[in-house]
Amino acid sequence: MRDLVVVGPGQLGRLFGAGALARGIRVTPVRRGDDAGAAAAGVPDAPILVAVGEPALAAVLLALPPARRNDAILVQNELFPADWTPLTPDPTVAVVWLNAKAGRPIEVARPTAVHGRHARLFCELHDPLGLPCVPVDAPTLGVELVAKYAFILAVNALGLRADDTVGAWLARDRALVRSIAGEGIALGEARLGRAVDRAAAEAAIVAAMQALRDMPARGRTARARVERALVFARERGIPAPDTAASLAAA
Repeated sequence: MRDLVVVGPGQLGRLFGAGALARGIRVTPVRRGDDAGAAAAGVPDAPILVAVGEPALAAVLLALPPARRNDAILVQNELFPADWTPLTPDPTVAVVWLNAKAGRPIEVARPTAVHGRHARLFCELHDPLGLPCVPVDAPTLGVELVAKYAFILAVNALGLRADDTVGAWLARDRALVRSIAGEGIALGEARLGRAVDRAAAEAAIVAAMQALRDMPARGRTARARVERALVFARERGIPAPDTAASLAAA
């Protein structure tokens, strides 16, 4: 029997854990406070789905045995090579374009894009759930990372201005939405360390916003995410006036 370790059985952890079980893959869950390193050592050949929030990512990777860290599958919303390379040079990285919230049906914006040694396995977890997933090459992953970051940042920044849905913001001020998304792309490129195909990134953001029109813009981590973005922008001298105005308006 194949195995999968799931660190962080929240919405995504439970979702993809269910997909694994449906494929006959045995799941070892690691909850908050459990020893992730011991769980990984107990199933030495298993991929390790790290489904914790961004602030907990470094601690989880540090807890894994060094020889097992490249078996990690990372699914965080705000994720760039500088976040993982010091701890694991070659993980599997997935950009998950869906909204999974308690009490709401799963809303899919775009296919999950995944790159790395466990890419096909991660796509396999999507199949029984009826969710789309595609393995991608490294350059395409870069576009997806930047687009997802810019999408989340734009949605959160707009939510700080007014707690409306994404669709309501598109109807109200499409130019402002486009401007904040553009600022997010610039910040994402700086975090990635290189430019990406901007047209492709913009198309991904537009498609995601159209598909998730009913999603509330203001999430519980919105203020913290926007604050982090603005600190980074100031450090790098990257203008982000509309994003900053969102924080001031909150």
